[in-house]
Amino acid sequence: MNLSRRAENNLTIRKLSIRFYPLFIRLGDRLWEAERQTAVSFLLTNARLPSN
Repeated sequence: MNLSRRAENNLTIRKLSIRFYPLFIRLGDRLWEAERQTAVSFLLTNARLPSN
């Protein structure tokens, strides 16, 4: 009983994760893009500082 209940929960979690997987991928891509842009602008400002 307990074991089958756990298997049911695992199956539900798997279904949900499969359903939301593309959303997480898209979110991760957005975060990575923002992170990359921040890093690039940071590097550019740091490279600009010594020339001033």
